[in-house]
Amino acid sequence: MRMRRAVPAAAVLGLAALTAGCSTHPGAAAVVDGHEIGEAELEGAISDFTEIVEVTPAQLLTALVVLHATADVAEARGIAVSGPDALAALEEQGVDTSDFTPGGVEVARYLVMVTDVQGREDSAEISADMDAARLAAEIEVNPRYGELDAATGSIVEVVPTWIVTEDAAEVPVVE
Repeated sequence: MRMRRAVPAAAVLGLAALTAGCSTHPGAAAVVDGHEIGEAELEGAISDFTEIVEVTPAQLLTALVVLHATADVAEARGIAVSGPDALAALEEQGVDTSDFTPGGVEVARYLVMVTDVQGREDSAEISADMDAARLAAEIEVNPRYGELDAATGSIVEVVPTWIVTEDAAEVPVVE
């Protein structure tokens, strides 16, 4: 009798682990060197930025991942962007940031950081250092949002092979 109850409980626990996305961090959209980027943080960024610009969840998650993988390198080079500074920079561009979520603030920090790097004379060196930090980081992406393309540092959306898309060839019906 005891064994019968253990099997269903084990099955339920196994199913929960499989459906969590990130195996060691349930509810995470991604994990960067042990730092969890939560689903709520990403959802906040999505709600903040989709009203401003056409952007995908994968693009916003890429920004959050790259920020957490490279911010220390940028700060060591004198590029430190606080949340209030990032919001002020967006406000100067005419964006109302009064209701921004923590995820939106982090994406704003990323945008200002990248802009600051690009404006520096030594931007190529800083970018190379940031790329090296990103490549060295341990990054785990929830498959719900795609896969990390290590070469570009972007999260690319992946359509599972079992999903039929519009451009898939029609399968003949066997009678």
